[in-house]
Amino acid sequence: MPSKILKRYALHSKLKKHWGTPMIAVIAGTGSIPLQACKSLIAQQKDFFVISLFPEDNGAALREALPKSVRIVAERFYKAGTIFSTLDEYATTHLLMIGKVDKRHLLQHFKLDWFVVKFLASLATKSDTTIMQRIVDEVEKRGFKVIPQSDVLCSLFVKPGILTGTLTDSLQKNI
Repeated sequence: MPSKILKRYALHSKLKKHWGTPMIAVIAGTGSIPLQACKSLIAQQKDFFVISLFPEDNGAALREALPKSVRIVAERFYKAGTIFSTLDEYATTHLLMIGKVDKRHLLQHFKLDWFVVKFLASLATKSDTTIMQRIVDEVEKRGFKVIPQSDVLCSLFVKPGILTGTLTDSLQKNI
């Protein structure tokens, strides 16, 4: 295991005495869904902090709605290495990537570090789904566990079954 990962786990072990659970980083894109995810994590009594990729979009709403105990990191993340350094600094073990990330907006100020140059070269002709999967693979390769959005936002999903009206006998027969 790389020494960076060992250091992160050692630091997290010390911090875990205070927190008692894994540390989750919410990588927040734009929109209101990141705030919904944070509220859900609070309801689940999970320890987390927020990395706001676009604080001009939802930073004020996050600061206003979340308790002061939730740290919101709203810096200019124009280098991928900066995000990884922040994750290490907060002894992060799990990541939740949520909210819209408009590539044009993100790349407008993005600075290319060596990691990004190599990473982008491997994705030149790939679909959005493939790009996201490669990001998840890279993050997990660095020792972080990516949390599916559905695990946190389950209250927003419709339960299986009849959505409107009542179940009639004829519908029951067709099920």
